[in-house]
Amino acid sequence: MLAYQQEYKLLQRKSRLTAAKLAKRPADFSLFSFLDQLAGNTGIKKNVVYMKPSTIQDEEKNHNLSRVEIKFEEVTLEQI
Repeated sequence: MLAYQQEYKLLQRKSRLTAAKLAKRPADFSLFSFLDQLAGNTGIKKNVVYMKPSTIQDEEKNHNLSRVEIKFEEVTLEQI
């Protein structure tokens, strides 16, 4: 029981930290725009074949989950 209690407390702390980070994000934050800008800043934007965004609404937790599928061409692990 003690091990589960410690694990539960750790998960609660992580949840609070995540919530605090999300609260600091700008209201108009977009994962797609962020990744597009990051690709441009790192110089691999020219290697992006496509970026396909999708959003899933999690009604239980009252938030949206964003995902972006990215296909690169001729990119090394060092570049990423």
